[in-house]
Amino acid sequence: MPEIVDARDVLDANARIKAELSVQGLGFFERNGPNAWDDYQFVSKELGLLVVHPGIDIQLEAQGADFRMRKEGRVIRVRWVPGAEDPKDLLAQTTAAQRSYFVRTYLASFADASGVGAAAWIANKLGE
Repeated sequence: MPEIVDARDVLDANARIKAELSVQGLGFFERNGPNAWDDYQFVSKELGLLVVHPGIDIQLEAQGADFRMRKEGRVIRVRWVPGAEDPKDLLAQTTAAQRSYFVRTYLASFADASGVGAAAWIANKLGE
């Protein structure tokens, strides 16, 4: 059964890359219709090895070291690939241990800028 995702949830950034890393491209999300609000479907396709640079906003998946990010106008899903600088025994550890290491080493917590948004500020001013 295909993985269908609501358009509003295809990329909800919840972390930021803090160190360069290598990833394996797993596929991309494709819109199911012509409208911006149409659902997306995940298309599994080998995208090869990619390098992700610091500062990129991502959505960490619920399990493992998989995440979503934008690349060339698409939302893609990738899986972290341990590099030479990572512990040699990392691949022998549990998936949970690998995820923990990945999150600690490569991700910075993501927080939206605080404050009132423009629409709320305008509505408040009009209400005065």
